[in-house]
Amino acid sequence: MSQTRQLERLVADLSHDDCEVRRKAAVGLGQYLDPAAVAPLVQALGDGDWEVRAASASSLGKIGGWQAVDPLVAVLMSDDDGQVRGTAAQALACIADRRAAEPLVQALTDGDWYVRLQAASGLAVVGSEWAARPLANLLLEKNEDVRQAAAGALASITGQSFGDSFERWSAWLRGRREA
Repeated sequence: MSQTRQLERLVADLSHDDCEVRRKAAVGLGQYLDPAAVAPLVQALGDGDWEVRAASASSLGKIGGWQAVDPLVAVLMSDDDGQVRGTAAQALACIADRRAAEPLVQALTDGDWYVRLQAASGLAVVGSEWAARPLANLLLEKNEDVRQAAAGALASITGQSFGDSFERWSAWLRGRREA
């Protein structure tokens, strides 16, 4: 079967009655890295099954493209499932579009630790120094993985390395503001 036929089959499978078939189709489309899959995957972000939405978001991150950014931001800001929102944050980091920076900063206060973790990790890629203060606030997080992601993002964005010490980062940021 030609690649075009395989892609057409996977796109058709996104509408299948069985959610497992839809999920596998979304995963499969991400493996082809074909921009023609972006529109059907964006549509699948509205699927009723969270696993299909998460697989679609992940595949969009692999394929990339500016067309996926706004739909992924919408999912990050409004999906009712933390796994899906976190996967959208991860996909936005893979696409590495600067338009994702502000929504990722907003996601640092999400109620789900996985979303905060992925948002901090994403800011390491698309963030700028204005994201440093919100990232520093995550250093007070109880979840160690989230703290480490925030520290890594801070180091990536600023070129400084103070580990996960909130006090040291705060002092450095105060010094930058006063300078």
